[in-house]
Amino acid sequence: MDDTTKPTPPAPRNSIWELTWDASPHLSSTTDSPSDTALPSPLYEVGLHGAYAPTSLSVFEAWTGDRRLNGSPHHGPIFNLGTTVSYTGPRSCPCSTCQATVDPQHRKD
Repeated sequence: MDDTTKPTPPAPRNSIWELTWDASPHLSSTTDSPSDTALPSPLYEVGLHGAYAPTSLSVFEAWTGDRRLNGSPHHGPIFNLGTTVSYTGPRSCPCSTCQATVDPQHRKD
């Protein structure tokens, strides 16, 4: 095998950072350094007595009343508190998305 057919070795890495993490998707074209911009944490809110209160994810997923995610109404499945078992009891929201997982005897038609 002559020198023209040998594959080019990858560029050397100088630090443990470079060995364990590829920063290229996080580099800015203007600064060429890792970005410190992180996605904001989601804000989970539940409707309580006409107002919305911030809450944890586990309570948010189990809440049968009105829910907001980052300030927007959220319609979707509900789970029994602290589990991944779907809740099939009555729901206060009459929309078809929320009512889809409710047992027929509890559905709002």
